[in-house]
Amino acid sequence: MLIAPIASNPKRVTAGSLVVISCETRTAAGVLTTPGTSISLLIYGPGGATDRTSVAMVTSSAGIHSYAFAFPTTVPSGERTLEVIAIHTDGTSRVRTEPGNAANFEGV
Repeated sequence: MLIAPIASNPKRVTAGSLVVISCETRTAAGVLTTPGTSISLLIYGPGGATDRTSVAMVTSSAGIHSYAFAFPTTVPSGERTLEVIAIHTDGTSRVRTEPGNAANFEGV
């Protein structure tokens, strides 16, 4: 299962505001598909600390997933990296963004 693209909107989030993280899941042939078991998201703060441990993403239609994250007031500002984990009948797919990736967002 392919997980792409991953996106966050907006790119700069103030404390208490929402950022929506979204992604698509596809078969190897490029067809939108929903993981048979689950799709979840982890959000990492500066230095790799977890802001949000594994949470289920919402599936709006086949292969289209999102999660609305309320940026807390109790965490340090800085870039957030993302990890999406899709568990399907034929295995687990995992994608983690690196610092500087266009999918990331900045908490201020």
